[in-house]
Amino acid sequence: MKRKFVSVVLATVLLSGLSLAAPAVAHAAVGSCTTTKTIADSQAHATVPSTSSGNRDCAMSQGAVGNHVRALQSALNSCYDAHLTVDGVFGAATKSALKTAQLWMGITQDGVYGSQTNHAMNFRDSSGYCYNFPFEW
Repeated sequence: MKRKFVSVVLATVLLSGLSLAAPAVAHAAVGSCTTTKTIADSQAHATVPSTSSGNRDCAMSQGAVGNHVRALQSALNSCYDAHLTVDGVFGAATKSALKTAQLWMGITQDGVYGSQTNHAMNFRDSSGYCYNFPFEW
């Protein structure tokens, strides 16, 4: 009887379109990217966008201006074959290039540099290699 009840409940859940899986947890950026941070290991270093307090888990979108945008544009050119002018202005071309990179990363293509993007994005290190630097740095 118990087995039949479980089968009926599972069938009802599946037919109703409900999911038994745990919801995906999205990372939420802690602040706006306003500057850059140099991260390094024993062999190489890279410059990445960060908050003024040095937190790499930050967000920026079209309209942003500064060195943090230059770091993003450089990474898009070096690691994702974009052909952007590295001018520090997050305009339509940077948004479009970021959407293409997000497609390559297999993440949401919204043209916003947020937590999901910065956790997946590669940056070119001082040795010339594109690398996804761990967030522990």
